[in-house]
Amino acid sequence: MVRQLHIKTKANLHNKYELILTDARTGKIKQEAVAYNIICNGLFTGWHSWARHTGSRWTWSRSIWSNFKVGDGTGTLEASRSSLFNELGNKISSEYDKGGDMNALTSYQTRRAVWDETELQNQNITEVGCGGNHSSLSSHALIEDSEGNPITVEKGEYDILTVYCTFYMVLDEPSYGENVKWIASGSFNIPSGTPAANYPLAVLAYDMTQGTTTYDPRCRFGSNNDAPQASDDPVKEYIDFISLSYNWSTADKKFTFGPSRLGADGGNHVDGIWEIGVTQSFRTSGTGATSFSLFRSVMPIPGVWDGYNVENEELGMGDGTKTEFQTQWSPIVENSETIKVDNTEQTKDTDYTIDYTTGDVVFLSGSIPGDGEAVTSDYSIEQIPKDENHVLDVTVAMEVGDANA
Repeated sequence: MVRQLHIKTKANLHNKYELILTDARTGKIKQEAVAYNIICNGLFTGWHSWARHTGSRWTWSRSIWSNFKVGDGTGTLEASRSSLFNELGNKISSEYDKGGDMNALTSYQTRRAVWDETELQNQNITEVGCGGNHSSLSSHALIEDSEGNPITVEKGEYDILTVYCTFYMVLDEPSYGENVKWIASGSFNIPSGTPAANYPLAVLAYDMTQGTTTYDPRCRFGSNNDAPQASDDPVKEYIDFISLSYNWSTADKKFTFGPSRLGADGGNHVDGIWEIGVTQSFRTSGTGATSFSLFRSVMPIPGVWDGYNVENEELGMGDGTKTEFQTQWSPIVENSETIKVDNTEQTKDTDYTIDYTTGDVVFLSGSIPGDGEAVTSDYSIEQIPKDENHVLDVTVAMEVGDANA
């Protein structure tokens, strides 16, 4: 028997540029401007084209927004553009700031590039963008004021131009209710100098030119059904894990982890599977692996796993005196059971009593199963009944929202 579990969520992203023009002689700020961008298709194709796939891992070799560009062109911003209207110069940026708010499900990363007084002298700058190399464009913006009027940044002979670019990532609230929680230690609390390897959009938040980094996403299974909290581990009572394949679709703007299979010989547990979490580990050349958590989910998850119906389970054979029988799985969903003796349906509290927590079925006097009579039951459970009779296929998908909507 095969059970499939599909979990989906959506991440939205946008960014802005801040430009500051400073007089190198006095240190005074001469001009400040802000530019709100359009996300270009190059950002999404970059995730795919700058990675190579080896087995279940993706290996990233560079950032897709580390190169800042400025120009003096103008025109209509379009997601399909791969270059500025008229580029004047470009710079490799450095990390400036990053952080997040777990309650708001947001994270951000800011990078900075500086053109000193010897560069771009006497140039009028009207546009800005970023990409992963000299030929790509991940975002593009025209410099405007708060009313949307064009602004020209006039870089004189002694001026220093500092450009900041901030990418914001916002996750949708889980659509599966309170039984799915993003984990604070993973998605939004990025340790300084460390890739946010748990987060599928992490390549936006880290300069991969520091070394080749290999990502290994895993799905972990456990038997604890405590309500998930943001401070949890991916699972609280570990049973097993599977490595997930990692794929990016440029056309669909979707990361897909899996499908991967927990086989018949894996994850078998007397109490079934109550919790599932996803982690990613990263391994940089010359260093060990470090793991980060993404989310923890607890069964049932509306729209993903609402429960399982056990049908015609054999509880045992009567001998005329035996009164107690036991279901294989528990706890049982209240009033979901149908108990039969020799294919005849029994009446609760008249013929038998049942403990929904333990699955104990006790027959009452006058209804004790006779010698050779089969006792069977149908009932519902909320956990995944993982034993040697089941395999579990898992797919976790994250879609990137329309950044320009």
